[in-house]
Amino acid sequence: MTAKRISLEEQAAALLAAAPTDTNPPKSGSTGRLRALSALVRPATFRLLARLLSWVVLFAVGCVLLLIALATLPTLVGYHTYIVYGGSMGASLPPGSVAVSKATSAEELSVGDVITRRESPDSVAVLHRIIDITVVDGQRLFFTQGDANEAPDPDPAIFEGTGDRVVYSVPFAGYLLDYAQGGQGKLLLIVAPLALLAVMHFREKWNSWRKQRGAVAGEGAPIRAITPAEPVEEEYRDTA
Repeated sequence: MTAKRISLEEQAAALLAAAPTDTNPPKSGSTGRLRALSALVRPATFRLLARLLSWVVLFAVGCVLLLIALATLPTLVGYHTYIVYGGSMGASLPPGSVAVSKATSAEELSVGDVITRRESPDSVAVLHRIIDITVVDGQRLFFTQGDANEAPDPDPAIFEGTGDRVVYSVPFAGYLLDYAQGGQGKLLLIVAPLALLAVMHFREKWNSWRKQRGAVAGEGAPIRAITPAEPVEEEYRDTA
């Protein structure tokens, strides 16, 4: 009887030769589409897209809150805010913006300043620019006109002591403040951002807790060393 030894490499080559082959391989175009689809449905991709979307929403909410803060927080230190509805000031104070003004001594007002004037204590404030100042009997008269108006205001403004001078304006903030006065606006501009921040905070806490739990669970697990398998030789006897 004779004996023949077959090495591990020869056994692997024989198995590969005997394995069935795909007689109808998919086309390259369909393969690319399948790979792209499989990449999209991966949980990691969904998590990445959800995180990017949450950051975009958070950035937009941050911009909205910044506009509202610039338009409202100055009132805490003595400033006044006015929502601009008309277009008499043109591009200087477009409709939908918020004008922030500060009480200023009448002697400090000058030509070119935008001031707030009222025809009566109960009338709506008008924001117009000073185009001329005249002193009559020791009293200063301020003649005003809107930047987009063709004619000046018919009557001069008279201030007893102080008048409101516009310091700066915040574009689009007027729309937000006007919308926030309703119930739906409060829900969208206040409750929704707070809910989003809470969700992101608890999500980070949850992921941190899962990582810590996984690390603790794996502390006592035995470590198995993986070593290369030694070649195995099998002996086949020819009985012929």
